[in-house]
Amino acid sequence: MNATIAIPQKQFAACPIVDTSGTVVRRRDVAGFALTETVYPEGLALSPHCHSHGYLSFVLSGNYTEKYAERTCVCPEGSLRYLPPG
Repeated sequence: MNATIAIPQKQFAACPIVDTSGTVVRRRDVAGFALTETVYPEGLALSPHCHSHGYLSFVLSGNYTEKYAERTCVCPEGSLRYLPPG
């Protein structure tokens, strides 16, 4: 049996382009994906922003705390998170 899931496409207002304040160590573009390894300074606090595309975040070393939409998520080393667009 084949199942098809319909996912409505939600349009987002233009997201502000923000400097991530990190240093890109490596980047590779593969089949429509951008894989980027970035190092961020300790204690970095970004202003509120959004992303026009969804992304995966995998913590190689250290940790970070992310706050969005009244939620807080602590991401220690080894964490993998998906954040949708917008």
